[in-house]
Amino acid sequence: MDAHPTRLWGLAEANNVPNAQGSTATINSYGFRGAPPEVPKPSGRYRILTTGDSSFYGFGVGDTEVYTHSLGVSLKAAG
Repeated sequence: MDAHPTRLWGLAEANNVPNAQGSTATINSYGFRGAPPEVPKPSGRYRILTTGDSSFYGFGVGDTEVYTHSLGVSLKAAG
C-alpha cells in the first residue's frame, strides 16, 4: 500500500504481487489491477470502471481470471 492524496491509501504499482493460492497480480500506475489504460482514450472506445471488494479485485486468482478481464473479453467478442 502507498499513501494517496485523496483516498488515504492505494495499491502500489508492481508486477507479480503475491496474491493468494499461488496466484499473482499486476498493479498499474493508477493503483488498479491489470495493465494501464491507453491515454488518451482511443476514439470510439468505451471504458467501464468497476469498484468493489476482494471479489472484484480477484483475491486468489491471476490477472486473466478476474471478473473485469472476463467482462472485457465478452464485450470485445460482442463487438
